[in-house]
Amino acid sequence: PRKVEQWQVAQKLAAFHIDQGDPTNAETWVETALEGAPDNPFNHYLSGLLQHSVENWDKAVAAYEKSLALSGNFRAEEKAYMGNLVQSALDQAKNKQPLEDEDEEQGTVQ
Repeated sequence: PRKVEQWQVAQKLAAFHIDQGDPTNAETWVETALEGAPDNPFNHYLSGLLQHSVENWDKAVAAYEKSLALSGNFRAEEKAYMGNLVQSALDQAKNKQPLEDEDEEQGTVQ
């Protein structure tokens, strides 16, 4: 079995709390993920999502841009997917638009 690092667990917890609309707990886990792997683009994407969710536009934009800058660390297919994901969120943050729920975009309700 592969060894799971603490920052990897923190990523999952950060994403969960962001998704649940709990920025206070999400911040703890985003910071933990960033401390454990500061060059991981996904950690900066999570930071952007957190800042975006509380409409802290400048910090969201900065985090998304950092994520894009670091995305060269990914393999080609990961880089393309992550680039599209981050670019979409970056564009929304620059336009001061709230995060869009993928289910809402597809017209489905949970």
